[in-house]
Amino acid sequence: MEDNRTNKDEYIDFKANHRSHENTRNRAKQLHYSREGIKKLLASPLKGILLILILIIAFIAAWETVDAFIPSMITVPLLVPVITYTIRALIPAIILLLLAGFLFWFGKPKNAREIESDVAAAFGVTKDSNRYKRPFLISSKPVKGSDVTEYVFWSRWINVEIWNKQEYRDALLGALNAHSIEDFTNGENNRRIIVIRVGSGATPVDRGEMTDDEL
Repeated sequence: MEDNRTNKDEYIDFKANHRSHENTRNRAKQLHYSREGIKKLLASPLKGILLILILIIAFIAAWETVDAFIPSMITVPLLVPVITYTIRALIPAIILLLLAGFLFWFGKPKNAREIESDVAAAFGVTKDSNRYKRPFLISSKPVKGSDVTEYVFWSRWINVEIWNKQEYRDALLGALNAHSIEDFTNGENNRRIIVIRVGSGATPVDRGEMTDDEL
């Protein structure tokens, strides 16, 4: 059977596939950042209580505002209860969106964008052709009792074997200005999660014994 597909058709399929993968990445980022946000709030109850109070105050203020302003804004009396109930039905949804936004913001690691850009550059991932392949940073935290930092990445399209290839490994450590003697590993029961543990500073180059002339 003759293939009548044109370059335009192939381009449309490519863009659709690209958007689908990008949406998958964005949903994963929202999920993981929200989970990290919940963990941080549980670890710091005062922040959690403050957030809940802010949302309760916002809910009450919005609810009371509807009663105060809708009757004076609507000139047709029959429409007042309809519009009032409609807006009140939207208030909980808006509060939930605010909560999701707060959790995402709390869960986003510090310097995530810069670190992700460095990692993408190390893998040669460009923004134009394969943007969706960029790993994103889930968390970074110091390991207790050491000078080691643990980075956790989501990396669906770049597996751990590629992360551990010497050329990529060296580029990653150089980009992070770090050193490591451990293999990068998958997260527990999740091959999309990459865990790397590094020390600060690049590994010094062994120049051997220096001669009198070099001194």
